[in-house]
Amino acid sequence: MLAALAALFLSSCEESGKPETHNQERRQPMAGNVIELTDATFEKEIEQAKGVCLVDFWAEWCAPCRMMASTVAAIAADYAPKAKICKLDTDAHRDTAAKFGITAIPTLIIFKDGEPVKRFVGVTSKEDLKAGLDAALK
Repeated sequence: MLAALAALFLSSCEESGKPETHNQERRQPMAGNVIELTDATFEKEIEQAKGVCLVDFWAEWCAPCRMMASTVAAIAADYAPKAKICKLDTDAHRDTAAKFGITAIPTLIIFKDGEPVKRFVGVTSKEDLKAGLDAALK
C-alpha cells in the first residue's frame, strides 16, 4: 500500500516537474473579477487605493476558506466596478497577514480609502458581506 502511494506521489511530482511541498507556488485559480494580492502588491492595490475593497485572507488547505470561494466570486460579480474584491493567500504572503493581525482564516476585511472599516472572521454569509460593502460604499 505504501509503495503504491509513493509511486503515485513520485509520478505526480514528475508530471509537475517539481516535488509537492507545503509552501508550493501552485495557486487556486481566481474568479474573473477577483484580484490575487501578494505582499508586494498589497500596499498599492489596497492601502493606497481610493474606494472600497474587500480582501479575503485565506489558505488553500483551509476548508472553510474553500467554502467561501464561491461567495467571494459572487460578491465580485455583483460589486464590479463599485468595489474591488481581492484574495491574499496567508501561507504565501505572511507579512501582510501578520500586519493585519490575521490569526484565523478565513478573515475578510473591508477597506475604505486604504483603511480597514469592517472585519469578518470565519464563514460569513453573502448577505452579511453585502451589508458591510453597502455600508462602506455610502
